[in-house]
Amino acid sequence: MKHYEFMFILRTDLDEETKTATLARIKEVIEKNGFSVLKEENRGVQKLAYEINKQVSGNYFLYYLDTESTTAIKTASVTLNILPGMLRYIFIKKEKHEIEKEA
Repeated sequence: MKHYEFMFILRTDLDEETKTATLARIKEVIEKNGFSVLKEENRGVQKLAYEINKQVSGNYFLYYLDTESTTAIKTASVTLNILPGMLRYIFIKKEKHEIEKEA
């Protein structure tokens, strides 16, 4: 079993309905590609280190995931790249004991 942290940043100018729909779509994509979500965290709105698509702040989210699939990140990235509210995302491979400690 492989364990990951999945952090992503959404635009802050999304209305609540669009933000909720985007979060549901993201969760659907990662579960469809073989991930199981262990924990979800909303890290809130934070200032970006540099401007991304004319945005100076973003809404940060962190998911702890695990998967058996070796191609899960690659297949999920295809869909995540085209989501309109997404500014950036990253998958970070973690050891199981690191995920348990943080979650």
